Amino acid sequence: MTTARKPLGNVLVAIDLSTSASAVVERAARLPVTPGSCITLFHVLPPGPAPASVPDAAVEADAERALAAGAARIAELVPEGVDVFTALGRGTPFVEIIQRARDERAALVVLGRHGHRTFIDALIGSRAASRRAVIGGPWLRWTFPTRHGGHSSWRSG
Repeated sequence: MTTARKPLGNVLVAIDLSTSASAVVERAARLPVTPGSCITLFHVLPPGPAPASVPDAAVEADAERALAAGAARIAELVPEGVDVFTALGRGTPFVEIIQRARDERAALVVLGRHGHRTFIDALIGSRAASRRAVIGGPWLRWTFPTRHGGHSSWRSG
């Protein structure tokens, strides 16, 4: 028995700039997003200036390039009528992600998972109930393949 996938409205895809972020982009691009909705690819820079050894403009430029590449990939895969945007924030990641999700009226927040802790676990803790309470809506966590033969999976809340 198959179940019909319910179309989504706006989706916020929060990424770090790790090599695993492309898996989150690929997964998000395959969500059943409703034409007329948007997918926003979002990255949060740390608060304050970059370390003196790395010019702040270089950090921001790297983030912008990664966001643009991810957005281009999403745009290739989503149905016609779905808009794809990028956004760059600065501050505490979980605060900025929550605020952006509310501002965008996101029907879903997509977050990546790599290593032993998820991106969101590192931000707000590991309990699904706290994720939903803090984010204020549904979320999707994408688990990256492990180096030891693990598999990709997803979990939602």
